[in-house]
Amino acid sequence: MLNQIKSLLESDKRIKQWVVWESQRNGHQIYTSLGEQEAIRAVDQKRWQIQLMTDVPGSDGDKLCGNTQLEIVQGETNIAGRIETAVDQAQLFGSPLYTLPEPGLDYPDFNDADPDIRDNPWQTMGRLKEELQEAVAKEDHIEVASSEFFIDHTSVNMSSSTGLDLQGEASKFTWDICLLFNDGKSDTEFWEMKFRPGARSINVREDIARYAQYARDAAVAQVPKSGTCPVVLTGDHLYVLLQYFLHHSSASAKYNGAALFKPGESVLPEVPKGDTLSIASNAVH
Repeated sequence: MLNQIKSLLESDKRIKQWVVWESQRNGHQIYTSLGEQEAIRAVDQKRWQIQLMTDVPGSDGDKLCGNTQLEIVQGETNIAGRIETAVDQAQLFGSPLYTLPEPGLDYPDFNDADPDIRDNPWQTMGRLKEELQEAVAKEDHIEVASSEFFIDHTSVNMSSSTGLDLQGEASKFTWDICLLFNDGKSDTEFWEMKFRPGARSINVREDIARYAQYARDAAVAQVPKSGTCPVVLTGDHLYVLLQYFLHHSSASAKYNGAALFKPGESVLPEVPKGDTLSIASNAVH
């Protein structure tokens, strides 16, 4: 399939540059409800993501770059038609011209794939399930409403019209957990979803102890009075606050003209009060 896609891209003279990512995803899932395993599932999925670029005449005579992406899934038959439509779409709008990287440059060798997810997926899932059961058994008045473990390993091959031919791998761990608290007087629940690059970065026992306390706290918690007061945000909850800064400091927002941040200028409309916050971004990660 990859050779067929590359041949179609090379045969269309309107396409000046292209990149194809061929990915093979192997996923494993376990679903538990009220302490009992209800389902297990394995998913194998292969797909091809294509980015293609065309020339677009500019109003001042300069060449612009038409750019679009499409995705091909296993079993598709009209690949040539999909590429033809994508080329037509790419030529509707032009952005600043740029060239793709070429072989021979110094590319970072970065790999955060979890070998346990790649080599021992079911053993990893079984270990997580046992840790969950043991941790919940230690918590008073706590039971699992539902728990879903998802682990994915993806192998990627990237090839381009400039001659790049690179391989890589990635892993992803997702945990959807809902705990119930009932002491006979009141009942509450706590729900959380965690995303990590691998199962090695998850400590189920510590997380369950913390989530169980959250569920118990919810039975006595009250809405605080409004006013000016210190606010503490920890863990994954910081992501919501920082998402605004992450977006406007990203390369994609800069390239698309959507970034509000400018080098050397404050990212806030007013002078901040209290402690300042420094944020750094690493494109490799």
